[in-house]
Amino acid sequence: MKKLLLFLGLTLLISCVGDKVQDQNIVSETTTEGTQTTSESSANEDTVAETWGQIIEAPPETFFAADLSDDVRNGVTNTLLVATAEWGNYGPLEYWVLGTDLKSAKDLTELFCERRSRLGQWEKSECLSHHTDTNSNHNFESYREIGADAIARERASGSMGRNGNRGWGIHLFISSYPLGFDKLFDSSPAGEQKTVFHEYFHAVQHAHIQSSDHDERKALSGPVWFIEGGAEYMAQTTVRKLWASGKLTTIDNSGLSSLEQIFENKMKNGKNTIENNCPGVKLHDITYGNDCETAAYDLGAWAVGYLLNKVGQTALLDTFYPNLNELGWEGAFQKTFGMSSKDFYAEFNLFLEKPLADQLAILPKYD
Repeated sequence: MKKLLLFLGLTLLISCVGDKVQDQNIVSETTTEGTQTTSESSANEDTVAETWGQIIEAPPETFFAADLSDDVRNGVTNTLLVATAEWGNYGPLEYWVLGTDLKSAKDLTELFCERRSRLGQWEKSECLSHHTDTNSNHNFESYREIGADAIARERASGSMGRNGNRGWGIHLFISSYPLGFDKLFDSSPAGEQKTVFHEYFHAVQHAHIQSSDHDERKALSGPVWFIEGGAEYMAQTTVRKLWASGKLTTIDNSGLSSLEQIFENKMKNGKNTIENNCPGVKLHDITYGNDCETAAYDLGAWAVGYLLNKVGQTALLDTFYPNLNELGWEGAFQKTFGMSSKDFYAEFNLFLEKPLADQLAILPKYD
C-alpha cells in the first residue's frame, strides 16, 4: 500500500519553457480566512506573533493523498518553491492536496487532524468530524468530491483555497485534485502552476495583515476585486515572466494561450457575467458568494493591471502591502496609486469602454 508522502520541497524545475501559455483549467479559487470553528483558533498568540508576516527559512510543507502521481506532487511542490523565491517565503505554510480515492482521502484527513491535535490547535475528534462531513464546504471531503466529479464527467475542473489560519500562525491551503499536472481532459501543468501562484499570493496578502481580529483583517484586505484580481493578475503575469526567464518550467507547451488571449477572455467573461447575472452592479460592490463573484476575478485582474501599468508592476509588493497596516486599505491605495479609490473607479469605468486593442496595450510583454 502506498504511503502518504510529505514533500518539503527542496528541488527546483530547471528545463526550458515554450512561448505560449494556456489557462484552460476551470478552478474555483477562494480565500476563507476566519471560516473555521472557534476551537481551531487556540494557538498561543505570542508564538504566532513571532513569525507572522516575516520571511522565513523553512520551505512550504506539501502533503498529498496516496493516490496522487509523482507529477502532481512534484508539480505543486516545485511551483510553490519558485513562488516563494519570487515573492518571499512567508510561512509557515501547509498545502494539502486531495485525490479522488476515499481511503487515501481518509488517511490524509487522519494525518491532518493528528497534526492539529498534536500542535494543540484542534481536538482530533472535532477535526475529523468537520473534514469528513459530506454536507460541508471547504473541507477535505468536499475537495475529494470535486476531483472525483471531474473524473466522472471527464471535464477539467477543481477548487482550491487558502483556508486560514491566522489563529494557528500558518497559511493553510487545501486543494482538490490538480489534474492539469497529469494533463487530463485538455488541462495543462501550466494552468496548474498559475493556480498555485494565485493561491500563494493570498498568503503574501494575508502575511502583511498583522491583526488577529476577523473584522479588521477583512477591512484591511479590501474589496473582493482587489483581493482576487490582485492574486490573479500577479499570478498570470509572474508565471509568464518566470517561464520566459527559465526560472519556472512546464511540460508540453503546445496550444497554450497568450497573456493577451487570456485577458481578452477575462474582459468578455467579466462583462457578460455582470450583464447576465447582476446588471448594474459595480465592481466594488461584488462580494464573495453573489451571482457576480467570477467578475471580481476577471475584471478585478484587469483593474489591478490598469493600476500597476501606471506605477510599476511591483508596486503591490514594494509599496501597497508594506504600508497597509499603518495606513489602512484606502490610505495604502492612495499612497501607492496616487488617487482615491473613488477616482480610480471612475477612471476604470471609462477604460472598460475603450477598444480592446487599447485595453490589451497595458499588459506587460513576457511571451
